Amino acid sequence: MPPSSAPPKRRRASLAMCGRFLLVLAVAGARTAAAEEADMAYLPPDFAKLYLESPLLAGMEEIQIVAKDWQAELPTDATTKKIYCEKISFSLTKAADAPHDIFNGLRLFATTMRKAADSADVAKMDKALSMRGKFSKALERITDQVRSQIIQQKVIEEQRRQAAEAAAADDTTDDDVDFDSDDDLGDDHDEF
Repeated sequence: MPPSSAPPKRRRASLAMCGRFLLVLAVAGARTAAAEEADMAYLPPDFAKLYLESPLLAGMEEIQIVAKDWQAELPTDATTKKIYCEKISFSLTKAADAPHDIFNGLRLFATTMRKAADSADVAKMDKALSMRGKFSKALERITDQVRSQIIQQKVIEEQRRQAAEAAAADDTTDDDVDFDSDDDLGDDHDEF
C-alpha cells in the first residue's frame, strides 16, 4: 500500500513517531557536541559520563550549569558574589524541584547559597562558595540513583513506543463512520 493511501491515523502516528525520533536525535546531537566541546572536568567522571551518554533527567542540565559556573574563578567583590550565590541557589532549587526526588539532597546547597546571598555577609558567601568539593562528592553519591532512574525512563519510553506502534498497527477501523445509514429506511417504525 503506498504511503499516500495509508489510513490518516496510521499516517499521523507514523509522522509523529518520525518527528519525535528526529527531535531526540537533534537534542542528543546538540547536547553531545556541546558537552564534548566543553571539558567536563567540572563534573565527577561517572556523572559526566551519564550526562554525555544518556538521556537527561529533569534537573541534570541545571546541575551541569551549576558545576560549570562553580568551576570558574570565584568573584572577589561582594556584589558579584551575591549574584553568583543567587544564581547557584536558583539552579539547584530548580534541579531539586524535578518530578523525581533524586536531586532533593542538593537543596541543602541551594538553601546555604540563598541564605548567604540574603545576608550579604562576605564571610558567609565565601563559606558557601567554598562548598564546591562537597557538591562534587554529593554528585558522586547520587550517580547510581541517576543511572537507575535513566534506565527506568528508557524502559518506560520503550513501552510507550511499543504501545503506540501496536495501536497504530491495530487501528483498522474506518475513519468515516456513517451514523446515518440509508440501509434501514424501509424499516422505519419510529413514532415520529
